[in-house]
Amino acid sequence: PPLRDNRPGSAVCLYFNQKKCLDMIREYEAVRARPYEYVAVTRFDFRWLAPHPPVDLLADADAVWIPSGSDWEGGINDRHAFMPRRHADVYLSAWELITNGEAKDVMLDTLGSMKVNGYPGPNTECFLKARLAYHNVDVERFPSVAYLTCTQRVKSRWTQCFGTASNDAPGWLYKEEMEHAQRIAKCVRASWTQRKMDDCKEDISHLYRGFR
Repeated sequence: PPLRDNRPGSAVCLYFNQKKCLDMIREYEAVRARPYEYVAVTRFDFRWLAPHPPVDLLADADAVWIPSGSDWEGGINDRHAFMPRRHADVYLSAWELITNGEAKDVMLDTLGSMKVNGYPGPNTECFLKARLAYHNVDVERFPSVAYLTCTQRVKSRWTQCFGTASNDAPGWLYKEEMEHAQRIAKCVRASWTQRKMDDCKEDISHLYRGFR
């Protein structure tokens, strides 16, 4: 059945751009004759209210680090990730799986037939969760201190921009995400510690169980 979504084809554009990103990583690694140690995948429309957790707090885990929130419909947040280089091949592999005809099998194996074949079907968050699980890549979470921002200058067919009446002043796309980031940033303040990684956590999974 068709997805209940007003953004047809947007995921394909995302996955193609991720493929181009992975191609550039590999090309520059060939030029520099050594691999990168870490890779970060993010969005340019994130507003960060506190610094990103430093590498020394993330480096000990052989995992993909993903911020809290936005685990829509049983998936996992696909807006930002920090990872050891070796996991980037899996994280950025969606285009390859789709064009090779392997994507459905990966999702069936990890998500089950009811999720894949039922309504409204898997979303981008579920597909990311499936890829990581299929390749046995561990996921760690850190409390999110960023949210998707917007202005009234650019009108989007995807969603409305809230919290601003100006063409240039930043607003937010999702109020829950913005308020979550504000609470975490207030807890973190100007710098992270291992204790803050634990103490500043906040479970908001109940916000993402419904259909968008």
